[in-house]
Amino acid sequence: MPNILKNGEPVFPGNGKQRLTPQEEENKRLKKELYDVKRCEIY
Repeated sequence: MPNILKNGEPVFPGNGKQRLTPQEEENKRLKKELYDVKRCEIY
């Protein structure tokens, strides 16, 4: 069973190696930023 992120997207081994459009790259970057911020607020 694949790992699932909180947002419901599957996590693949070797994540980040798939070719993404610039828009997808931006979305990924923003999601990571948002995740980091949320994580910092919890602790």
